[in-house]
Amino acid sequence: MSTARLKSVSLPSGAVVTLRPLRVEEISLVASMGNNTSKRANTERFDSLVRVLQNCTVSVEDNGPFVAFTWAKTNDGDQFAGIFALRALSFGNTMPMVKPCEACGEKFDATPSFLPTDEGGDLRVFPMPAEARAALGDSCLLPPFTLPSGAVIVCRVMAGAARKEALKIAEGFKDDPLMGGLRGRIVSMTAADGTPVEPNDLTNAVRNLDAADIGPFQDYITEMDGGVDDYMPLECTHCGHVNEEPTGPFYVRADFWGIPQSRRRAR
Repeated sequence: MSTARLKSVSLPSGAVVTLRPLRVEEISLVASMGNNTSKRANTERFDSLVRVLQNCTVSVEDNGPFVAFTWAKTNDGDQFAGIFALRALSFGNTMPMVKPCEACGEKFDATPSFLPTDEGGDLRVFPMPAEARAALGDSCLLPPFTLPSGAVIVCRVMAGAARKEALKIAEGFKDDPLMGGLRGRIVSMTAADGTPVEPNDLTNAVRNLDAADIGPFQDYITEMDGGVDDYMPLECTHCGHVNEEPTGPFYVRADFWGIPQSRRRAR
């Protein structure tokens, strides 16, 4: 394989891998993800993406916090950084889009670049802090964090077996995604008065957290996770307003993966 078709990618965890472009066998995996509506759809999409990334990794230059790097051990931050790098390598850095501007309402042509900003692209990628990297390579448990209410929580990094456990817990709160996100991440808690919360009481304790704790909790988790920013800036060509395009939905779009749409021959 020509080295011109390989790319070294530094991940938020500190690991460094070399990727090759996608092949037909990997496209077959990603093509089925957007059509998956089963109860385990998110887990199955995750498993497919991990397989794609593992298949396309030809070497590991730096294991980062891991004893031996594999994509199954990484968190969403590493995986999304890898996905965007793989897409850019396989199909080019940009993807033409037509977007309605949220300010002026006019549709405009946008061509987001999936390269990181330090390579001249539009993708903002943030490294994991040292304490999160250490947790990723060990127990996946972050150091205690004190919420504004005074409660002290210990959270898990969403990686490997810890990620699967968090998703399993969250599935029990399908009608309350906020509670599912909190409970899936929080492993233990000490109340504001210093009383440890018993494991069987953890769910109720999370429910009884102050509403003002939610914002700082989310900011903390976002910082610890690192990875790709939730939004990508797209400037309107009519009024100059910078629209924020969500990055999460890209990976289930057929055009993101270069999958051609069915076309009918003109008659």
